[in-house]
This record gives sequence, structure tokens and C-alpha cells, in this order.
Amino acid sequence: MQNKQTIIHPYKINSLSGLRVRLSLISLVLLVLSFSAVGCRNGKNTASSDGDTIPMKFAKNIIMVTHKNYTEVVLANPWRQGSVLQRYALVDSNHRDASIPEGFMRVDVPLRRCVVFTAAHMELIRMLGRTSSVKGVADAEYMHQPWLPAAISAGKITDCGNSMSPNIEKVMGIKPDAVLLSPYENSDYGRLEQLGVPLVQLADYMETSALGRAEWMKFYGRLMGCATEADSLVEDVCRQYDKVRKLAAHAKTAPQVMTERKTGAVWYMPGGQSTMGQMFRDAHADYAFGDDKHSGSLPLSAETVIDKASNADVWILSYNGDFNFSALASEYSGYGRLKAFKTKNVYGCGVDKSRYFDEVPFRPDLLLRDLTIIFHPELRLGATRYYHLIK
Repeated sequence: MQNKQTIIHPYKINSLSGLRVRLSLISLVLLVLSFSAVGCRNGKNTASSDGDTIPMKFAKNIIMVTHKNYTEVVLANPWRQGSVLQRYALVDSNHRDASIPEGFMRVDVPLRRCVVFTAAHMELIRMLGRTSSVKGVADAEYMHQPWLPAAISAGKITDCGNSMSPNIEKVMGIKPDAVLLSPYENSDYGRLEQLGVPLVQLADYMETSALGRAEWMKFYGRLMGCATEADSLVEDVCRQYDKVRKLAAHAKTAPQVMTERKTGAVWYMPGGQSTMGQMFRDAHADYAFGDDKHSGSLPLSAETVIDKASNADVWILSYNGDFNFSALASEYSGYGRLKAFKTKNVYGCGVDKSRYFDEVPFRPDLLLRDLTIIFHPELRLGATRYYHLIK
């Protein structure tokens, strides 16, 4: 689902296709898997212990266990500690007659006719080479896929409208195996829930680390029938991320960085324990709010931000449409008190024209590389992918 705001903050990588709420934790204990991190001790939210657990090194909000005839997937509910968001039983086409446990939503895999509501997951499906399985999309205008408009015009893919209020008749006409959408607090899917079609809740954005979110590709690979390719992609992303992190760690300096822009009376900054806060540390930078203990977004006053970040060496921001330094200066006179503004060391990402929201959720290594290039030009890692110096 897309959040149509005047200013979009790409740093909230754990937001819903670009901006929604946050999640908590799940943990694995021996063969008995429980959501101990969210206080579940009564066993009701545990995954089965009689199958083979698919290892997750970074993801905390998903458990997957393979059984003889199906794969069990359990997602944590981020808004109700100790409870489950959804339980799925992925039943392979070779085991259509398989029985599944009570309380699980059955999803026949691989998906052959699905509807996708988010840009990031459409891009992932493209990376996995399974776009032929996509028969419908919502929020198509936010999907930076060069081939998509032609596919919609040719009738190969149906445009189902806005993800917040999709055209139910068009969804029904597709006869999908599943609808892939992102959940939010107190989600109400209305008539979608009455179609009798599995709603696969793409809750990866709730993960508390960039690699944790990327690791959900293992789930999506099993949905699309390409588990091997997805697992390999996860390994590659983690390897590339760690390579850049180690390079950054050897840089001689750690410049102070600040982010975002003033929006109305509020200046939203990533919490020190947020995904972006962690990525700043991995890029060997001193985030102005790095000592903050929150994992979500901080709604702050402009004065608070300026007082805290006035000496930041680098300013990273996002924007829509045409944007330049003059436009930035005209937004708010208080920017003139910032060191990064005075030195014109401001980098921006045009999120409406770039593929940031399409790529970064499952390729955090690309974002970390951009940040490292900006913070440590002496490492000579090449040109940035998303950001450029605002002139």
C-alpha cells in the first residue's frame, strides 16, 4: 500500500511500501519455536516442532518450518504482543490433497495467478523471474517497472486501482491464487476478505533490521516456487552488505550525519535503533540521533533537530519532483544554522523518479553502498545509485 504524502522519507525502510508502522520480535529456542521476544509463554503462538526449521539469521518476525506435505509459516502480530498476525500452510502442487493443521490459511504454491499491491514485492518477483505469475496490480503508478504499462495496456496484467480501495470486481475477474498486500494496524480489507482468496500479508517492513527484511525473500521464494533462487539471493545480499560494512569500518573518520526535512511543524527523524539508524552505524557514520533508543520515527520540533544536528557534516534527504539548493533554502530559514547547509554538503534522492522504493527493501546492500560512498569518498567505491549532491 502506498502512502501519498507530499514528502516521502526513504529512510523509513521498515514502512509500508513507503510509510506505515513498526513490529516487535520473535525468537527461536531449540526445536520449540516461540515468540518469546513478544512475551508469549503459553505455547499458543509457537510453530510446530516436528518439522525442519528454515534457518533465519536476521529476521525476527517470521518462522518457517517444512513438513512432509506443506511448509508452515507463522508471522508475529506487531501491534498485539504475544499474538500471531497470520499462519499459513504453503501446499505444493504435488501434494494438493495434503491436510493442514487447524487455524492455518492454506496457500497452494507455486502461485500462478496473483495480485500484487506493492512496488517492492513486484520488483522482487521480477528479480526472481516470476512476473508471468502476476495477473493484477494495485498502485501501478508507484511501480517503476518499464515493462508494466505495456503489459497493462495489452491486457496481460489488470490494473486493480488504488491499494487502499482496490476494484474488487477486477480482482475477482482475475481469479487469483492469492493477493499479496502489506498489513497495517487494525487492517480492514473489507470485501477482499470475502473473496475466499488467501490474503498474504507482506509484513517484512516491520523487521527491525535491513537484512532481517531482506531475509523474508525466503518466504516469497517459496510462494513463487523458486526457493533456491530466493535463498541464493538472500545470501548474496547479505554477503555484499557485509563486504561494504567491513570496508566502511576501516575508514579513518566517522562524519556526523543528519536526515530528513522539516514537514509543517514537525521534523521526522529515524530513531537511533531504527533500520536507518543502524545503517548509518554500518556505514561508519555518527548519526546525530544515534543515541536514541527508539526503533521508529521521532516527531521532533525543528529547534530540537537543529540544536542536536547543527554540526552535522552531511545532510541526507529525499524529495519529490524538481528540487535544488535554492528550493531547499526557501523552505525554512532555520536550515541556515546547519553546518551541512552552510557547506552545501547536502545529498538528495528523488524518490518519485528513482527506483529507491522498488529496490532498497530487498537490496539494502545498494543503499549501504550509497551511504558509504557519501560518507567515505576516500574509499573510491564509485558513483552513487540513488543520491546526488543538491546544487
